[in-house]
Amino acid sequence: MSLEDRVLALERTAKRWRRAAVVLGVVVLVTGTVAASQEEEPTKLIRARRFEVINERGVPVVAMTSDKRNDSGIVVVSNSKRRPIVGLTPGPQGQGGLIVYNERRRNVVTITAANGHGVMLLGSDSDKRVVSLGVDRSGNGFLTLDHNKEDEVALGSGSITIGNKPSVVLDVDDGDGTVLLRGRTGAPAVMLNAMKGSGEVIVFDAKGNQSKLAREK
Repeated sequence: MSLEDRVLALERTAKRWRRAAVVLGVVVLVTGTVAASQEEEPTKLIRARRFEVINERGVPVVAMTSDKRNDSGIVVVSNSKRRPIVGLTPGPQGQGGLIVYNERRRNVVTITAANGHGVMLLGSDSDKRVVSLGVDRSGNGFLTLDHNKEDEVALGSGSITIGNKPSVVLDVDDGDGTVLLRGRTGAPAVMLNAMKGSGEVIVFDAKGNQSKLAREK
């Protein structure tokens, strides 16, 4: 083979390598573009029975799962010691609920719905409900303070009751005030009324008979 033939053969080989390099570059460019587009496009739907979010140490701090009892979802937020601190869970009637736990995993705050209205319950470390705040069936606000089974303070729409029976009732009706004192059995004992600018005191005996002691006009 002459020198000229060898030069021509090398030129043809070089052209083939240039074409191959161009084709390879196009393939790499297209592949990178497709991969980039696939990475940018978010996944529309992910289905699983449980999701967990872990911190830098690999400890689960958020868990999303389902409750087999009522076939609903649950979200639990935990601290770094795996203790639950906040929970989102459905109530027994299908209403939503927010629960806050203390360091002993006791339920101390509950925000939920009852009778179609909002309710907040505050509990003690002994799992006892001590404060209730919400809206009753009639759409009126109320506040209840529970000390024990015998002592209770309830503030409602235009009324205050003290005691579990209750033993003291303060009420307002059409601008007139009433104070009712009950005995241990829950029967009325003394009533103070204000009616249209005048006042009266009524005393009840054991049989419920009334006796008016005073009246001012």
